Amino acid sequence: MKVARIAVGAAALCVVLGATASYAAESSAPASVGGCVDMARKVKDAINSSQQSPNLHEAQTLSSAAREFCSNQRYAEGVSRYSKALELLNVGMMTRTDAPQAQ
Repeated sequence: MKVARIAVGAAALCVVLGATASYAAESSAPASVGGCVDMARKVKDAINSSQQSPNLHEAQTLSSAAREFCSNQRYAEGVSRYSKALELLNVGMMTRTDAPQAQ
């Protein structure tokens, strides 16, 4: 009986630690080519819908710089530039805490 309790406790601990590690890996995933492609699409859409923005030229410049970084496998810098371009165009990015919750 004592062995069963220890086994159940160990299994529960493994589940908790596994879930925590999975969440941490998901939230701090390194920038990748996929991230660059996704951000490039978002910036392109934002630029197309923000033609009257006073920050349009600067956002386009940042987008070009981001594309250059991403094509040289400097994904984190590319994604950062794309994020700044979206900020200039006042396009909010949804995070895990901003996402609507199911009810």
